[in-house]
Amino acid sequence: MLCAGDALILVGDGVYAALQNTTTCARILDSGVELYVLESDASAAGILQRLDKRATVSSFDDFAALSERFTRQQAWY
Repeated sequence: MLCAGDALILVGDGVYAALQNTTTCARILDSGVELYVLESDASAAGILQRLDKRATVSSFDDFAALSERFTRQQAWY
């Protein structure tokens, strides 16, 4: 469902998918999408310092800006 030029923001337990040196993170980034991770969730999970450096750590304000930039959205929980 994701294509190059799309954006993916990971929230909740999804933040684990952005851990550095993992197959999951590499596959996401290799797809050409912009990868974002909600900072508060990564911090709560204790993995903020272990995120892949290519992922953008984002605030709630950044989350809102992404929703304005990408008007078509799909949420999975």
